[in-house]
Amino acid sequence: MPWAIRNDLERYEEALESCERALHLQPDFHWAWANRGVVLNDLEQYEKALESYDRALKLQPDYQLAWHNRGVALDNLALFCQSAESSRN
Repeated sequence: MPWAIRNDLERYEEALESCERALHLQPDFHWAWANRGVVLNDLEQYEKALESYDRALKLQPDYQLAWHNRGVALDNLALFCQSAESSRN
């Protein structure tokens, strides 16, 4: 089952494993790096998601979807940090 179907079914750990297997076979596969970022974002692991998008963009600088999703992860990270900060007050 492809990673996207697993992710759509909220089987995030399996989706992440699919991306990891793809990257093990082809470490320079920008699409797999970007999709790994999507899964990590869904798992609320925003910093790791950013790292994955950065790897994808290093390999394919004009990959617009990775740029977009990177922005989403940055927004989520900012919201997460704001939420954590507000819960301390």
